[in-house]
Amino acid sequence: MGFPFKANGSFVLAFDARQLPELEALLENGKQNGLTDLAILNRDEILAREPNVNPDVQYGLWCEGAGITSPYEYA
Repeated sequence: MGFPFKANGSFVLAFDARQLPELEALLENGKQNGLTDLAILNRDEILAREPNVNPDVQYGLWCEGAGITSPYEYA
């Protein structure tokens, strides 16, 4: 549509194994909404993608196609 978009992906992070079911619920919700680029990653996979994240991270829901844009240019 002519506005800039940078696909850089996004994480929803979990710092405790007790939060993993919530990530799994978000994953299923995303799949039901047609997303095909979601995955739950472990600590090592997250740090390989984003070395500056809090090192206490345990799991993360990764969305490959998420990105950023300027809301002013979009509107």
